[in-house]
Amino acid sequence: MFKALIAFFCLYLSAGCTGLPGRSGDVLLKTEMYFGMNRQGGGEVATAEWQAFVDTCITREFTDGFTVVDARGQWQNGNGATEREHSRILIIIHPDTDDLERRIELVRESYKHAFRQQSVLRVTAPVRASF
Repeated sequence: MFKALIAFFCLYLSAGCTGLPGRSGDVLLKTEMYFGMNRQGGGEVATAEWQAFVDTCITREFTDGFTVVDARGQWQNGNGATEREHSRILIIIHPDTDDLERRIELVRESYKHAFRQQSVLRVTAPVRASF
């Protein structure tokens, strides 16, 4: 009986939910972009080079704000060796618009081109946010 009551209560509470936790705030997207600092052929993107990219490209595209987090990543390459690399994670909270999608892809492509990177990982998920 107790399990049935709990199941009913959970069903009742979930009837009006949007699938996101919390009741306050707007449903937006959270996009994370992972920028590796290793350069093909050796070396690393210098701190001053990264900051110049932030100042000239990222700041121009995301004037509403963003966060950058220093990170360390690793993966297994095609030869089975473990690769480790200093990286930076760019986080933006944004509406789901074609304009923001275009700007996100522009930043990714600009970084790959400027620093000869194979890829910039992107993760996007819905979030509930309030400011």
